[in-house]
Amino acid sequence: MCEENNTPVGKYKYVVETGINVKTFIINYAKKNKADYVCIGTRGGGILKKIMGTITSELIQELPASLIVVPKTYRKKKIAEIGYCSDLSNLKKEIVVVESFAKLFNSDIQVFNYDYLIEVDEEKKRLNKIVEKFKKNGTNFYFKKLKIDDSLALHLQEDIDKYKPSIVILFTYKNKAWYDKLFLRNNSTEIAFATKTPLLIVKK
Repeated sequence: MCEENNTPVGKYKYVVETGINVKTFIINYAKKNKADYVCIGTRGGGILKKIMGTITSELIQELPASLIVVPKTYRKKKIAEIGYCSDLSNLKKEIVVVESFAKLFNSDIQVFNYDYLIEVDEEKKRLNKIVEKFKKNGTNFYFKKLKIDDSLALHLQEDIDKYKPSIVILFTYKNKAWYDKLFLRNNSTEIAFATKTPLLIVKK
Protein backbone atom coordinates (compact mmCIF):
# COMPACT_ATOMS: atom_id res chain seq x y z
CA MET A 1 0.00 0.00 0.00
CA CYS A 2 2.74 2.43 0.92
CA GLU A 3 4.69 1.69 -2.25
CA GLU A 4 1.67 2.16 -4.52
CA ASN A 5 0.80 5.50 -2.85
CA ASN A 6 4.37 6.84 -2.63
CA THR A 7 4.12 6.81 1.18
CA PRO A 8 7.43 6.35 3.04
CA VAL A 9 7.80 3.16 5.06
CA GLY A 10 8.95 3.55 8.67
CA LYS A 11 11.43 1.39 10.55
CA TYR A 12 10.43 -2.21 11.15
CA LYS A 13 11.81 -5.43 12.59
CA TYR A 14 11.05 -9.14 12.40
CA VAL A 15 10.01 -11.10 15.51
CA VAL A 16 9.47 -14.87 15.46
CA GLU A 17 7.68 -16.66 18.31
CA THR A 18 6.47 -20.25 18.46
CA GLY A 19 3.50 -21.71 20.27
CA ILE A 20 0.00 -23.10 19.93
CA ASN A 21 -2.27 -20.17 20.85
CA VAL A 22 -1.64 -17.62 18.10
CA LYS A 23 -4.26 -15.19 19.38
CA THR A 24 -2.63 -14.98 22.82
CA PHE A 25 0.81 -14.32 21.31
CA ILE A 26 -0.58 -11.51 19.17
CA ILE A 27 -2.52 -9.86 21.98
CA ASN A 28 0.35 -10.09 24.49
CA TYR A 29 2.86 -8.71 21.98
CA ALA A 30 0.53 -5.83 21.10
CA LYS A 31 0.06 -4.96 24.78
CA LYS A 32 3.76 -5.26 25.62
CA ASN A 33 4.80 -3.00 22.74
CA LYS A 34 1.77 -0.69 22.98
CA ALA A 35 0.94 -1.27 19.34
CA ASP A 36 -1.42 1.13 17.59
CA TYR A 37 -2.20 -1.35 14.83
CA VAL A 38 -1.98 -5.08 14.27
CA CYS A 39 -2.10 -6.45 10.72
CA ILE A 40 -3.28 -10.01 10.11
CA GLY A 41 -3.69 -11.92 6.85
CA THR A 42 -6.61 -14.25 6.22
CA ARG A 43 -6.28 -17.42 4.18
CA GLY A 44 -9.02 -19.55 2.63
CA GLY A 45 -9.40 -23.27 2.44
CA GLY A 46 -10.46 -26.07 4.81
CA ILE A 47 -9.26 -26.23 8.38
CA LEU A 48 -6.82 -23.32 7.98
CA LYS A 49 -9.66 -21.03 6.91
CA LYS A 50 -11.64 -21.97 10.02
CA ILE A 51 -8.63 -21.44 12.30
CA MET A 52 -7.75 -18.04 10.81
CA GLY A 53 -11.41 -17.05 10.83
CA THR A 54 -11.61 -17.82 14.55
CA ILE A 55 -8.42 -15.89 15.30
CA THR A 56 -9.61 -12.86 13.33
CA SER A 57 -12.99 -12.89 15.05
CA GLU A 58 -11.45 -13.17 18.52
CA LEU A 59 -8.91 -10.43 17.81
CA ILE A 60 -11.70 -8.08 16.71
CA GLN A 61 -13.29 -8.49 20.14
CA GLU A 62 -10.22 -8.73 22.40
CA LEU A 63 -7.31 -6.90 20.79
CA PRO A 64 -6.50 -3.55 22.49
CA ALA A 65 -5.18 -2.11 19.22
CA SER A 66 -6.84 -1.42 15.88
CA LEU A 67 -6.79 -4.37 13.49
CA ILE A 68 -6.01 -4.46 9.77
CA VAL A 69 -7.38 -7.57 8.05
CA VAL A 70 -5.84 -8.35 4.65
CA PRO A 71 -7.50 -11.15 2.62
CA LYS A 72 -5.26 -13.68 0.89
CA THR A 73 -6.63 -12.61 -2.51
CA TYR A 74 -5.64 -8.94 -2.03
CA ARG A 75 -3.21 -7.50 -4.53
CA LYS A 76 -1.46 -4.21 -3.87
CA LYS A 77 -2.90 -1.15 -5.57
CA LYS A 78 -3.30 2.57 -5.05
CA ILE A 79 -5.69 3.49 -2.24
CA ALA A 80 -8.05 5.75 -4.15
CA GLU A 81 -11.29 5.28 -2.19
CA ILE A 82 -11.74 4.62 1.52
CA GLY A 83 -15.02 3.05 2.59
CA TYR A 84 -16.29 3.92 6.08
CA CYS A 85 -19.28 2.10 7.60
CA SER A 86 -21.02 3.91 10.48
CA ASP A 87 -24.30 4.26 12.34
CA LEU A 88 -23.47 8.02 12.43
CA SER A 89 -23.90 8.35 16.21
CA ASN A 90 -20.17 9.10 16.64
CA LEU A 91 -19.60 10.60 13.21
CA LYS A 92 -17.99 13.79 14.52
CA LYS A 93 -15.17 11.89 16.25
CA GLU A 94 -14.86 9.02 13.81
CA ILE A 95 -14.69 11.11 10.65
CA VAL A 96 -11.59 12.87 11.99
CA VAL A 97 -9.81 9.51 12.20
CA VAL A 98 -11.01 8.52 8.72
CA GLU A 99 -9.99 11.85 7.21
CA SER A 100 -6.53 11.61 8.80
CA PHE A 101 -6.09 8.14 7.32
CA ALA A 102 -7.37 9.29 3.91
CA LYS A 103 -4.98 12.23 3.93
CA LEU A 104 -2.02 9.85 4.08
CA PHE A 105 -2.98 8.49 0.67
CA ASN A 106 -4.78 11.51 -0.79
CA SER A 107 -7.90 9.34 -1.00
CA ASP A 108 -11.62 10.05 -1.28
CA ILE A 109 -14.06 8.82 1.39
CA GLN A 110 -17.26 6.82 0.95
CA VAL A 111 -19.54 6.83 4.03
CA PHE A 112 -21.97 3.89 4.23
CA ASN A 113 -24.98 3.89 6.56
CA TYR A 114 -27.84 1.40 6.92
CA ASP A 115 -31.10 1.99 8.79
CA TYR A 116 -34.65 0.59 8.90
CA LEU A 117 -36.19 4.09 9.08
CA ILE A 118 -34.39 5.70 6.16
CA GLU A 119 -37.66 6.39 4.30
CA VAL A 120 -39.28 8.24 7.22
CA ASP A 121 -39.44 12.01 6.61
CA GLU A 122 -37.84 12.97 9.94
CA GLU A 123 -34.98 10.56 9.30
CA LYS A 124 -34.49 11.93 5.79
CA LYS A 125 -34.20 15.44 7.22
CA ARG A 126 -31.70 14.26 9.83
CA LEU A 127 -29.55 12.56 7.22
CA ASN A 128 -29.66 15.62 4.95
CA LYS A 129 -28.41 17.77 7.83
CA ILE A 130 -25.56 15.34 8.45
CA VAL A 131 -24.56 15.50 4.79
CA GLU A 132 -24.67 19.31 4.78
CA LYS A 133 -22.48 19.45 7.89
CA PHE A 134 -19.86 16.83 7.06
CA LYS A 135 -19.73 16.53 3.29
CA LYS A 136 -16.53 17.87 1.76
CA ASN A 137 -14.82 17.53 -1.58
CA GLY A 138 -13.97 13.88 -1.94
CA THR A 139 -16.44 12.71 0.73
CA ASN A 140 -19.70 11.07 -0.35
CA PHE A 141 -22.55 9.60 1.71
CA TYR A 142 -24.51 6.48 0.75
CA PHE A 143 -27.66 5.69 2.75
CA LYS A 144 -29.47 2.38 2.31
CA LYS A 145 -32.55 0.89 3.93
CA LEU A 146 -31.67 -2.05 6.16
CA LYS A 147 -33.54 -5.17 5.03
CA ILE A 148 -34.81 -7.14 7.98
CA ASP A 149 -33.89 -10.50 6.43
CA ASP A 150 -30.34 -9.51 5.46
CA SER A 151 -27.42 -9.05 7.83
CA LEU A 152 -25.60 -5.76 8.19
CA ALA A 153 -22.49 -7.48 6.88
CA LEU A 154 -24.33 -8.50 3.71
CA HIS A 155 -25.42 -4.89 3.09
CA LEU A 156 -21.83 -3.73 3.50
CA GLN A 157 -20.53 -6.49 1.24
CA GLU A 158 -22.95 -5.42 -1.50
CA ASP A 159 -21.67 -1.85 -1.33
CA ILE A 160 -18.06 -3.00 -1.31
CA ASP A 161 -18.78 -4.89 -4.52
CA LYS A 162 -20.64 -1.92 -6.01
CA TYR A 163 -18.42 1.03 -5.07
CA LYS A 164 -15.13 -0.88 -4.83
CA PRO A 165 -13.35 1.01 -2.02
CA SER A 166 -9.63 0.25 -1.67
CA ILE A 167 -10.01 -0.37 2.08
CA VAL A 168 -12.99 -0.32 4.47
CA ILE A 169 -12.82 1.29 7.93
CA LEU A 170 -15.06 0.09 10.76
CA PHE A 171 -15.23 1.26 14.37
CA THR A 172 -16.08 -1.24 17.11
CA TYR A 173 -17.39 -0.37 20.56
CA LYS A 174 -18.25 -2.57 23.52
CA ASN A 175 -21.92 -2.92 24.46
CA LYS A 176 -23.19 -1.29 21.28
CA ALA A 177 -26.04 -3.08 19.50
CA TRP A 178 -25.44 -1.68 16.00
CA TYR A 179 -21.85 -2.87 15.98
CA ASP A 180 -22.74 -6.15 17.67
CA LYS A 181 -24.70 -7.06 14.55
CA LEU A 182 -21.54 -6.66 12.52
CA PHE A 183 -18.86 -8.02 14.83
CA LEU A 184 -20.21 -10.46 17.42
CA ARG A 185 -21.60 -12.86 14.82
CA ASN A 186 -18.29 -13.17 12.98
CA ASN A 187 -19.69 -11.20 10.03
CA SER A 188 -16.55 -9.13 9.67
CA THR A 189 -14.60 -12.37 9.28
CA GLU A 190 -17.03 -13.49 6.59
CA ILE A 191 -16.48 -10.17 4.80
CA ALA A 192 -12.72 -10.64 4.96
CA PHE A 193 -12.97 -14.03 3.30
CA ALA A 194 -15.55 -12.94 0.71
CA THR A 195 -13.83 -9.83 -0.61
CA LYS A 196 -10.43 -8.78 -1.88
CA THR A 197 -10.80 -5.56 0.11
CA PRO A 198 -8.76 -5.08 3.33
CA LEU A 199 -10.54 -3.99 6.52
CA LEU A 200 -9.28 -1.52 9.13
CA ILE A 201 -11.18 -2.17 12.35
CA VAL A 202 -10.61 0.70 14.78
CA LYS A 203 -10.97 -0.16 18.46
CA LYS A 204 -12.76 2.54 20.45
